[in-house]
Parts: sequence; structure tokens; C-alpha cells
Amino acid sequence: MPSTSKRPNPDQSKSSPWLSLATVPLLAFLLSGKALAECVQELGQMSEELFRGDRLPNIDFPVTHTSNSEISE
Repeated sequence: MPSTSKRPNPDQSKSSPWLSLATVPLLAFLLSGKALAECVQELGQMSEELFRGDRLPNIDFPVTHTSNSEISE
């Protein structure tokens, strides 16, 4: 009958510390990328509101009346 005791693979034991060291920066990169994408999307929505004109003030232009004599000259 084959032996049931397992010996650790030497290649696997060397990669395990590197894998655990790479996990934290990878998770931080993914979370910061998600936050950056949300900020860019929010900025885009704010610029749409600005260019749509809802938040711009109405400008009252003065109405100038011209007489018919000024137009014909």
C-alpha cells in the first residue's frame, strides 16, 4: 500500500511567501482602481450637469428698442 504521508513540494514552499507578499499590493491595487473608476464616473456626471445648463444662472439681456428711422438710415 502506498504511503499516505505527504512531503511538501520544495517549489511550492518557496512560492508561498512570495504569494502572500504579493496578495496585499494586488488587493490594494484593485481597491484603488475601483475607487478611481467611481471618482471618474462621478466627475463625468458632474460635468454633464454643468454643461446641460441646469446650474447656470439665467442672464437677462436688456431689450433695446430701435425706431424705424434708425433702421432705414
